Amino acid sequence: MNTMEFSRLRHTHPLPGFFEEYLGAKKTVVSGGARYSVCPACGASSNDSVKVSVRGEKWRCFSCDKKGDVVDAAALYWGKSLREAALDLVGQVAPIVKPAKTESPSELPVKRNQEAINKMIELLLDCKKIVSDGVIDYLASRSIQKSITLDAANRGLLIGLSTDPDKCLRFLLDVVGRDLLVEAGVWKKDSRAPGVIYRPLIFVSGDRGGAEFRRISATEQKSPKAIRYGEPSPFFWCGSANTMIVEGAIDMLSAVALGSDRSIVGLAGASNWSVEDKWVQWLGKRGHVLIALDADNAGNDQAKKMADYLFSHQCAFRRHILPEGIKDLNEMLQFVSRNDHP
Repeated sequence: MNTMEFSRLRHTHPLPGFFEEYLGAKKTVVSGGARYSVCPACGASSNDSVKVSVRGEKWRCFSCDKKGDVVDAAALYWGKSLREAALDLVGQVAPIVKPAKTESPSELPVKRNQEAINKMIELLLDCKKIVSDGVIDYLASRSIQKSITLDAANRGLLIGLSTDPDKCLRFLLDVVGRDLLVEAGVWKKDSRAPGVIYRPLIFVSGDRGGAEFRRISATEQKSPKAIRYGEPSPFFWCGSANTMIVEGAIDMLSAVALGSDRSIVGLAGASNWSVEDKWVQWLGKRGHVLIALDADNAGNDQAKKMADYLFSHQCAFRRHILPEGIKDLNEMLQFVSRNDHP
C-alpha cells in the first residue's frame, strides 16, 4: 500500500471505532480526545482503569508506551506487519465506525469472552508437562535452567508449545479447537491462522484467568513480543513466607534461578497493580517484602508507590537495587551466569 492509501485508512477507519469494535474497550471522554482501558499491544488494564489516550488519529499507551495510528494499532493487535494489517483493514466490508444502536444481537461487536479464555487455559494446562525443546532452549539462552522451566510447567505457570508454527497450529486445533479459540479472541474469524502460533511460550497468571503468549524468535514484523488474553493479573511462584515483587514471568523465573526461596509475584507490567488487589492486601499478613521492579522510569515510579503503601501498613520491606547498567533481574541473572562460567 502507498502512503496515500495509509492516509485514507486513517480517515475511513477512525481510531475510536477500532478500539471499541475490535478491542471491546470502554471509552472515557476527556478534553480533546478519549481514553480506553485496553491497549492493542499489552492488553487490558486492571480494574478497568484507563491506560490509552486517543487524540485525533493518534493513540498512545501509558503502560507499555506503544503508540501510532489505526494501522499501527491493528498490526500490534493482530500480530501482523503494517502492510498486512492495512490490507486486512481495507478488506473489511465497511469502515470501522461506531454503529447506531440496534436490537439485532448479530450486529453487536464481538468481544473477548473471559469464560472462553478460562476454558482455553484449562485445556492447555492439561498438557502442561509438555514443554518443547525450543522453549527450553530459549529460556536456557536467558540463563534459566531446564529444571526450573520444567518445574514451572509442573506448577501450571508455563506451557511450551512447538516452535514450528504448523505443528503449533495443529496442536491448538486438537487440544482447544477453532471455535473456542475464536470465542476467546485468540483467532480472528477471517484469519487463516491465529498469530499466537508464532508465540509458543505461554505464561499463565496465578488465578489462571490470563495467559501471555510470547515470541521467542527474531522477526522482521513490527509486532509485539507478547500478547495477553484475559485479566492482567500477576504470575505467582509459591515459596517461603517472604515475598519478592518483580516485573513479568521471565524475571520471576530469573529470581528462582538466582537462588531466591521467596514467594514471587510477577506483575504483568509495572503499573498493573492496585492497593485494592487481594494479593497486595495479603502482603501485610506475610513476612518481608523485597521490591525488585525494573530499573527504569516506570519501575522506579511504581516501586516508590509500592513502598509508600507497605510503609503505611507497617510491612517490613526494602527495595532491591540493581547494579548500574543492569535493567532487570534477567539481565542480572545473565551477568552472573557469564561471570560464573567464563
